[in-house]
Amino acid sequence: MRADARRIVRELGFIEQTLAGTPYSPSAVHALIEIDRAPGITAAGLAGELLLDRSTVSRMLRKLVGAGEIREDQGTEDRRHKSLSLTDKGRQTVGEIHQYGSAQVRDAFAYLDERGQEAVRLGLHTYAEALVKKRRGIDPSASRGPQAIYVDTELRPGDIGQIVALHAHEYAKLAGFGVDFEALEAADLGEFVKRNDRSSRIWVARNAAGIVVGCIAIDRSHQPDEAELRWFLVGSGTRGTGLGRRLLQDAVTYCDESGVAETVLWTFQGLDIARAMYEQHGFVLVKEQSGARWGNTVVEQQFVRSSPLGT
Repeated sequence: MRADARRIVRELGFIEQTLAGTPYSPSAVHALIEIDRAPGITAAGLAGELLLDRSTVSRMLRKLVGAGEIREDQGTEDRRHKSLSLTDKGRQTVGEIHQYGSAQVRDAFAYLDERGQEAVRLGLHTYAEALVKKRRGIDPSASRGPQAIYVDTELRPGDIGQIVALHAHEYAKLAGFGVDFEALEAADLGEFVKRNDRSSRIWVARNAAGIVVGCIAIDRSHQPDEAELRWFLVGSGTRGTGLGRRLLQDAVTYCDESGVAETVLWTFQGLDIARAMYEQHGFVLVKEQSGARWGNTVVEQQFVRSSPLGT
């Protein structure tokens, strides 16, 4: 494993002083990618994403600002927090970085058949997840076995249909929702994906066979400092494994690190386990009303979470 890891690092150019055909260090290249993925992220949030100390990130950001790649904007409510975004030059640089990286993957995958490509995707993702769990101190026994679940942060072909089907089946059992609900979910999720909003996120949980067993999304298409939590669900076969808490934690952590001041979610009365998780993660019930937006008449509930970071 270690020998192969060293070979990968060398082949991808990570021991060079610069990376991906740019004049920048590997850490600076990763910083540009993360700022592109989460416009408005703060220096503290970026340090958390890159696993670097703040002083190192501050020095790197000064160089990127001086090179005209990024800009720092003073926070409107707390002037101590500066939001980071790419300049036109920075967006062009990130585009070239992605082209470079995609070409590396495409050229290497040309030597693999479809089964080999899928093995690489799953193996790299699973190993990366294991490293993250070790850093977070998660009990190893909770993740081993044939039913181990991993989480993707990007959609694959077929995911939209699987996510909609998961919601349709689960909410038919939970609340008697029918095909009208399924059609609404398909339309809303399709619109979310087509917007291709770079500040929004979706997390898709899969089992060892690649089947979608849970998901959650953060929709930031409304206001720059606001977000809506959507499509949070884990399948009945994976409840009690901690997957729901993990997905919810990933979502709220992303909101906090991206400068989201307020996160809103809509649900309905009776989902007590989900409500307990929401409240444990800082959501507060602010509104209840009777409604039939999902097909059957239910007591709709709105929860709101304010960022503990105060940004």
